[in-house]
Amino acid sequence: MTLPHYNQPQISVAEQIQLLKSEGLTFSDENKAQHILENISLFRMKNYFMPLRQPHSRQFKEGTSFEDAYSLYKFDSALRKMICSELEKIEVSIRTQLSLIMGDEAGIYWFENPANFRNASRHATLLTNLQTECAGAMMMPLLASNSVIPITSRQAG
Repeated sequence: MTLPHYNQPQISVAEQIQLLKSEGLTFSDENKAQHILENISLFRMKNYFMPLRQPHSRQFKEGTSFEDAYSLYKFDSALRKMICSELEKIEVSIRTQLSLIMGDEAGIYWFENPANFRNASRHATLLTNLQTECAGAMMMPLLASNSVIPITSRQAG
């Protein structure tokens, strides 16, 4: 894989702040902004600067602050966490319903029977992935009452 070559030199965080200032961005606390850019990076923050810039320009809209962009970043982060949390609940519920329904219809090892699947290739891939996942899980011990209990064969199932 060939990566694109960029001709722009890396600039320090202090220089990044000066660049943003030259584009019209204001800062209420440059030390805090420096800390944020040292931990989040200008590259990641660029997406949050976009709606704060003047159309077709590198200049920021009048009165735009770094804190405005950082607020967008924090909102996006909180929203992403909330959505992922809810998606996990939906995924677990769907898997549970599938397991309950198929278990009633075809037994607890319904997933091993290719007749329960429309696509034999995807079924084979599923079994391979399950074997890989189970092998990895069996290498990890269970902890119960501060004692280690090794997992063997079908104990995990």
